[in-house]
Amino acid sequence: MNRNIINSFKNIFRRGSGSITKIILLGIGLAMGLTLIAKLYFENSYESFVPDRERVYRVVPLYERNGEKMKYYSTPGAIAPGIKSYSAAVEYATRLTYVGSEIIIKNIEKDGQGTNNEGYFCKAMVIADSCFFKTFPREILAGDADKTLQEPNTALISKSMADKMLKGKNKNYRDLIGRVIAPQSYENRMLTIGAVFTDFPHNSELADFEIVIPIKSIKAFTWDGSNNWMGNDRYMSFIKLLPNTSEADVKLGIDKMCEERIMPNLSEGTKISYNIISLKGFHTSFKEVKQICLIMLILAIVVLVVAILNYILITLSSLVRKAKMGAVRKCYGASRNNIYALVFSDTFVEMFISLLLAVFLVFTFEGTVERIVGTSLSALLSPQSIAILIVVLLLVFLTCGIFPAAIYSKTPIATAFRNYKESNRRWKYVLLTVQFICSAFFISLLLVIFLQYSFVLHKDTGYAYKNLLYTEINGIEKEERDILKDEIAKLPFVTMQTFNSSLPFEGASGNNILLPDSDKELFNVADNYYADDGFFELMEIPIIAGRNFNQETPTPQDKEVMVSRSCAEKLKMNTGWDDVLGHQIYITEHCRADDYYTICGIYEDYLIGDMSNNKDERPSVQFYIKGDNPAWNDVISYHLMKLNEINAENIKAVSEIYKERFPDKEIEINSYSEAYKSQYDGTRNYRDTILIAGLVVLIITLIGLISYCQDEMNRRSSELAVRKINGATLGELLQLFLLNVLKMAVIAVIVGSVAAYAVSGRLMELFTDTINLSWWIYTAGAIATLLIVTIVVIITTYKAANVNPVEILKK
Repeated sequence: MNRNIINSFKNIFRRGSGSITKIILLGIGLAMGLTLIAKLYFENSYESFVPDRERVYRVVPLYERNGEKMKYYSTPGAIAPGIKSYSAAVEYATRLTYVGSEIIIKNIEKDGQGTNNEGYFCKAMVIADSCFFKTFPREILAGDADKTLQEPNTALISKSMADKMLKGKNKNYRDLIGRVIAPQSYENRMLTIGAVFTDFPHNSELADFEIVIPIKSIKAFTWDGSNNWMGNDRYMSFIKLLPNTSEADVKLGIDKMCEERIMPNLSEGTKISYNIISLKGFHTSFKEVKQICLIMLILAIVVLVVAILNYILITLSSLVRKAKMGAVRKCYGASRNNIYALVFSDTFVEMFISLLLAVFLVFTFEGTVERIVGTSLSALLSPQSIAILIVVLLLVFLTCGIFPAAIYSKTPIATAFRNYKESNRRWKYVLLTVQFICSAFFISLLLVIFLQYSFVLHKDTGYAYKNLLYTEINGIEKEERDILKDEIAKLPFVTMQTFNSSLPFEGASGNNILLPDSDKELFNVADNYYADDGFFELMEIPIIAGRNFNQETPTPQDKEVMVSRSCAEKLKMNTGWDDVLGHQIYITEHCRADDYYTICGIYEDYLIGDMSNNKDERPSVQFYIKGDNPAWNDVISYHLMKLNEINAENIKAVSEIYKERFPDKEIEINSYSEAYKSQYDGTRNYRDTILIAGLVVLIITLIGLISYCQDEMNRRSSELAVRKINGATLGELLQLFLLNVLKMAVIAVIVGSVAAYAVSGRLMELFTDTINLSWWIYTAGAIATLLIVTIVVIITTYKAANVNPVEILKK
C-alpha cells in the first residue's frame, strides 16, 4: 500500500492523468462545501456549552388580544422567579436585560474625580440576577462571581473585555478586581469590577455579553421593572428544571401563576399565557434560522456533489490509458483487490492534496469567509464540527474511489493486446447533465438574490435619509446640546437638525392603546417615543392630517401625540370615530390614572425596522418633549443632522466640533445611509455565499465540459477528418458537437430552473417585502447557462475541428 501511495505521488504530474485539474477543482469544492457544513453544525449547536442543556428552557409569552394572537420572546421581570415559586420542578430561574450595546467603557480615577482618556469598546452590557451564572456556568478567572452578583454598583467583565483593559501587560486578571469603570453615557454611574469570567462561546445568544451588572443596580441605569408581573417586557427569562422532571411538571405551576398573578389585572379581550421552549432547540425554532440552515444544506450538497461528479468524470476520461495498465497488471496476476488498492491510492493522494488546498483557500480568504458565515473560523472548527467534517471527507473519498475502481477492475485482459476505445458514454452524459442542472440552479438563484438585495436596498422607506448624519448623545446635558446645536448650525452645509429617542431602522418598543374610562386594550403600537421640533420636516415624513407638534395648540404640547395613518384607521375601526383628531387616548407606560394624550396630527406610515423579516407591521405613535422638560436627558438619545452633501470633509467638520466640546468622549458621527445599508448585511452575505458557490459549481462544470469535449474530439477525430474530406464545413462540424451537448443541457437547465424556483421561494421567506418571482428570471438564468455552455463548446472544439484532415488520417 505504501508503494502504491508513493507511485500515486509520482504520477500526479504525468501527462494525461488529469490529476492537477482534479486536485484544484476538488480542493475548491471542498473549501466551499466543508465551510457550509461547518456553519450548518454551528447553527445547530447553539448553547451547547450549557451543562444539562436539555433541562434549560426559555420562557416565551403568548398574547391574545381581541382574538389576535401574538408571540414575543421577552417577558416582565417577575415571570422567571415567579415560575420557580409556583413550581417545585424548577431548580434555577434567572432573567436578564440589555442596558447597552456597542458602547464605550471608561476607566475612572481612583479618587472618583474624573476619567482618563482611555476607553474600551464593549459589545454588550447586561443586567442579570444572582442565578445567571448558575444557569449558564462560566469559569471565573478572578474574583467572586456569586458575591459580585449580590452587591450593587459592581460588575463582572468577560475575559475579552479584561484583555482590552490589560492590553500588552501581563495578563493577571486579579489586577482588575477593584478597578472602577463606567459607561461613557453614564459616567456618574460607577461600577467596581468584582470578577472576570470566561467569554461565552460564539454559538450562543449570550456571546456578546462583556459586562454583567447585578440586578440590584438596575435603578442606576433604567426603570426598575424587575418585579413586574405585567408591563416592561424587556427581560430574557430562563428556567432550569431539576433532574427527572419535564415540561408537564412546570405547566400546572405556570397556569396557576397566570391565573393568580396576571389574569385579574388584564383588560377586557386580552389573554396572556407562558410557554417554555427547550434551550436545545430554541435557536433553530426561528423560521429564518430554519430557512438559512436548509439553504446552506442544499448549497453544500450541490457543491460537493458537483465536485465529486467532476472528479469521477475526469478520472474516467483517462479510461483508455488506465484500462490498458489495469489489463497488463491482470496478466501478471493482479487481483480485483490490487486494482482497487491502486485506484484508492490515487484517490487518497489527490484528495489529501485537495484538502490541503481547501485549507489554504479558507485561511487565505479568512476575512471574506468570516464575513459570510458571520463568525470566526476558530468558532466554526470545534472538535465536534471537525469530527463531522471528517465523516463527510470519508464519504467523499469512498465515492470518488469506488466508482472508478469498479470500472477499472472490470476491464478485460484482452485490452492489453488490441486497441481499446471507449464506446459507452452514457455515464458521461449523466454526470454532465447533473452538473448542468446545478449550474442552472445557481445562476437562477443568484439572479433572484441579486434582484432581492437591490429591491430591499432601494425600496422607498417613507422617509428621507440620503444626506443624514446621526450620533448618540447619551450623557450629554441639555444645555450642552443646545450649544452644540448652535455651533453645528453655523456650518454652511448643515441645513437642519433635530433630537429624538430612536432611529427608524432600529425598530421600536411597544405599548397598548386604551380609551378613557375603559380598561379594554384596543391594540398594540410601535412606540417611537420622543422627538423635538422639526423631526417630521427633517425626515420628510408627510403629515396627512392635523398639525405638527411645533404649531400653536390649545393643549400642552407635551400632552399631545401624533399617530400614523394605519393607527388612525385602526382607531376608527375599533371606536367608530369619523375622525381621530382631537380625541384623547390612554397609552400604557406614558399615562398614569386620568392622564391622557390628545391626538394632534396624523403622519404617513414609514418603515420601522427593515425588510429582512424585521419590518414592524404595527401602527406607530410619536410623542413630543419640550426642551425644558426635566426628562429630556433621559429620553433623548440621538442628534440628527441633515446636510447638503455627505462627504469625508463634512463629516470631519461635524466630528471636530463634537471633539472640541467633549474631548474626553469618543463620539462617532455616522452616515444614516451606511447604517441603514448595514441592516442588509445578512442579505448581502446570502448573495455572496450563493455567488461564490455558484462560481465554484460553474467553474467545475465548465472544466468537466471541456474535458468531455476534448475526449469526444479525440475519439471522433477520424470521423471528423472523413467528414471534412467529403465537404463538411467548419460550422457543420461544430454544430455536430454542439447539438449533442445542447440536447443534454436544455433538459438540465429546465430541471435546474424549477429547483431554483422551489428554493428561492424558501429564500424569500426571510424577507417581509419581496420581489415577484416571475418566469422571466428563471428563463434568463436558463438562457445564460445555455449561452455559457455554447461558448465553451465552440471554443473547445474549434481548434480540433479546424485541423487538416490529412494530418489526422496519417496518425
